[in-house]
Amino acid sequence: MESLSFGSGLLCTGVTRGQEGKLNCTDIFTAFLAWETPTSIRNWFGVYTMYNLPIGTTNIAVSIARGKTGRGEKTTLATADINHKGSDLGSVLSVPLVYQFPAPGDYTIVFQEIGGNASIKIPLRVIMEPWPTFNKKEYEIIRNTPQIPKVIRSVINCAGCSRPYTFEEPFLPELEITEGTIRFPKDGIHECESCGHHLDLKDIQGQVRNSIKKAVANIKSGGR
Repeated sequence: MESLSFGSGLLCTGVTRGQEGKLNCTDIFTAFLAWETPTSIRNWFGVYTMYNLPIGTTNIAVSIARGKTGRGEKTTLATADINHKGSDLGSVLSVPLVYQFPAPGDYTIVFQEIGGNASIKIPLRVIMEPWPTFNKKEYEIIRNTPQIPKVIRSVINCAGCSRPYTFEEPFLPELEITEGTIRFPKDGIHECESCGHHLDLKDIQGQVRNSIKKAVANIKSGGR
């Protein structure tokens, strides 16, 4: 009997199951954009194909390592127990993954058979983006375009104690923050009032500002 092997793998932001049990992947990517590190917690899926699955349970570990080779120290992201009963030629499986990147650069996602030799490596890069800023003309577009938000807001739960916080940034100088919210701090750090944990917010703020920047650019280009 042939030994277990991986056929291919990819990373995507969403997975749905369609007709006949087929997996549909949305937003396949090879890089994350970041506006500060450590990044906000990123959620995505690893999707991989396996051949020659033995009857019974196969254990798979998914880990991440710094660099292009995947040979360095690894952090386990998830494990999966695959209970195989049939005799089909291959299986396509998805695993939800969560990680907070400590620095920009190259990473490797490793799918590994626990206790076996089968593995597959997927390269991933974290790219630092310039901070999204706006000029006077862009602020006027924001002011005069109803579909563009005038305020960005994010609800963040403290990783230390799960206390929720609502952070806000008005884009127009005449606007004040909403009562009960907290203005995004300039240094991107908010100390939890309950447990003292530091919430890293700069990357989240950058992501939302970038979405506004894209909306403004779309208006400037005539919606093309």
